[in-house]
Formats: sequence, structure tokens, C-alpha cells
Amino acid sequence: MNAIINYMAESLICGAVYFLLFSLFFSKENNYSFQRVSILVSALLAAVYPLITIPVSNDVVPRFFIQPAYVFGDYSPGLTSETGGGKIISISMFLFGFITLLFISKNLIELIRILRLRSRSEIIFTSKSYSIYNQKEIDVPFSFGKNIFLTNSINSTDREMIIRHELSHVKRRHSADIIFINLLISLQWFNPFIYILKSKLLEIHEFQADMDVLNNGADISEYRELIFFSQFFPAPDISNSLHKSLTFKRFIKMENLKQSKVRARLVALFSVAALLLFSVTSFSKVDVKIQKSDALVNETESSLIEIPQDTIKTVPFAIVDVKPKFQGGDEITFTNWISSQLVYPEQAKKEGIQGKIIFQFTVSEKGKVEKVKIVRGVHDLLDKEAYRVVSQSPDWEPGLHKGKPISVRYTIPVIFKLAGKIKE
Repeated sequence: MNAIINYMAESLICGAVYFLLFSLFFSKENNYSFQRVSILVSALLAAVYPLITIPVSNDVVPRFFIQPAYVFGDYSPGLTSETGGGKIISISMFLFGFITLLFISKNLIELIRILRLRSRSEIIFTSKSYSIYNQKEIDVPFSFGKNIFLTNSINSTDREMIIRHELSHVKRRHSADIIFINLLISLQWFNPFIYILKSKLLEIHEFQADMDVLNNGADISEYRELIFFSQFFPAPDISNSLHKSLTFKRFIKMENLKQSKVRARLVALFSVAALLLFSVTSFSKVDVKIQKSDALVNETESSLIEIPQDTIKTVPFAIVDVKPKFQGGDEITFTNWISSQLVYPEQAKKEGIQGKIIFQFTVSEKGKVEKVKIVRGVHDLLDKEAYRVVSQSPDWEPGLHKGKPISVRYTIPVIFKLAGKIKE
């Protein structure tokens, strides 16, 4: 499974967990500021956690890099397909990036639209904190950043309530929230939970604005009527407006404007959930960097080149007195054994599939080969064959440190090379 699919899957899991957490616990709290922050942080974590990689290997365990094991096969010149895995990854990354770019472009178009409206609007009032514009081209008042846009078709009573409502959005910097979560959606366009969290965030924005309007003495019946009739007209997606949320819940919330204090257990619950997801999505991955020495054979060279026997270079992560031995020899003996056991899959030959697979495994204190895993694969056909051979390794003589057996971790490339096949 390639990195894009992994990222999408882990993001979906994070989004689902935080949405359930918000729905079950945080949404019941009568504290809009806390709900707002929890939504923004949840959306951010769903996007960022899968990108974090923290190696979990124990530094006490020595680690060495072994020269590549090669297996060669004959390639038919009539077949020109290159390694399938790389093309799939390239296509998936291209599609992911292309769709992300479309979402970013949509937001930029909305922003340009608002800037053009402002340039064609009549300024009514301006200060350091906000500006009010009269705009004939819009159907419903809205705000974005420090700008409030009004229409001519509103009476004086409604006008005062609308200004207070939009001024609340301006002072609370709700536009920054919308820009932030829209950028996250551009990266998380595949994640339905981010869209749900956005709708909840817009709802919280309206709750806060309603509270500010009513606390300033507005009549609740007139205000509800104003909200209802504002639903029939559109406004820019990245703006704040009265029409963003019309629910009975919003009207009910107006009956109780008192805000409760955030309880410590909710903050603790959110923190615990964040740490648990962090451990699942981050510590489960290992980033391995392979150091190449001059002894490594270039993949594009002829299949007749022999592997050097006396230039192996190890890169220890901790000191080990005596390295493990394989059948009385060293790592080169193990490399030669792998090469002798590997069989180039016939289907892979026909399809012209070749490439380098990176393996990790551990030689335990008892000399057993354990924890075999593919760090970087090429194609299912090649990956399975290489895994079969490495995992069936005969026992080694364990390594020694201060006279005691110790586990040693190895990283080895296994290279499948087709004779006559030039890498494109």
C-alpha cells in the first residue's frame, strides 16, 4: 500500500475519532470558545498526524546495513512496461496533488470575488478595526476579514442587528477559522469528517454571533425572523453570514446565553485521545535511510558484474563486540545465500518488472531471524519472493556484547535486475 493510501486511511481514522469525541462530549458543553478550539485542533490533527514519523527502534539494538543481494532474469525486448509499483505511486500522487490544487484554486477564486466586490462597493464607515461597505450586487449581507458588506434592501432595525452580527464575526476573527479549515479541506478533500467538522465550526460561529447580538439588547423574535428570511440568498463560501446555519438548535440556543466553564476532564479527555492517535499513526512507522558505500553495485550496470567480496561497510548504531555470523561467515555469506535462493518470478519477467526492495530484520539473541519487514517495496510479485527467502533464513550465530548474546538489526536491499532491461 503506497504512502498516499496510508495517509488517506489514517486521516479518516483520526477524523472519525475526533468527530465522535466532539459529538459525544464536547458538543454537549455550553462553551462555544472551547468547542471552536476543539474543532480547529481536531481538523488539524487529522491532517497532520499521519504525516509524522517517529522511529521506534531501540538504540540499544545494534544496526548494520548489508550490501545488496542480486537476482537476475532475462527480459524480452518486446515488453516495455516498467516497474508497476512506481508508476502507481506516481499516478496516485499526481491525482492527489491535482485535486488539492483544484480546491485551493476554488478558495482563491472566492477570495478574488470578494476583493472585486470591495473595489466596486461604496464605503459607509471605516476604522482600524473594521469597515462597512454598501454593495448593490449582493443579495444578503456578509463579512470577511475586517470588511462588512450590506445591501440597500434592509430597514434600520434589521440593519443594526446585522451590523452587530457581522461585527461579532469580525472581532472574533471567524474568517481566519474559515480560511484555515478550507486549507485543511484542500489537503483532506477525501475525508468526510473534515466537512462535518467545518459545518459544526460554522454553526459555532453563528452561536457566538447570536449571543453577542442578543446580549446587546436585540429583540429575540425580530432577530429570529431576520435569520429565517436571510436563508433564501447566497453568500461567498469563505465569508461569514446570517444564513450560514438555520436550525432549531440555533433558535433554542438563543434562550440560554450563559456560557459554562470548561471542565478539566474534557481537556484531559481531548489530550488523551490526541496522544493515543499520535501513538497509532506516528510510532507505528519507521523512517529508514540507507547509506550507500562505494562498494554498492550500480543498478544500471550489466548483470554480469560480480558483487565485491571484501569491501562491505557496516554502519553500527551501537557498539557490538562480536557481530552475528551466518554459516561460519559474515554478511557477505548471507547475501550470497539470498541470491542463491531467490527465483525471479516468471510473471515479473514477462511484465518487465524490476527494482530494489529494502528489508529490515533482526538476528535475535538465539540467532533466529525475526521481525522481517519490507521498508520499501517494488511490486507484489517481487516483494513476496524476497520476503519468502529472507524470512526462511537458517539460524545465525548470535552477536555478542560484553560476552552476552545480543539482538542485532540488519537492513538489506534485494535487487531484481532484468538482463537487457534499461531503467527508464
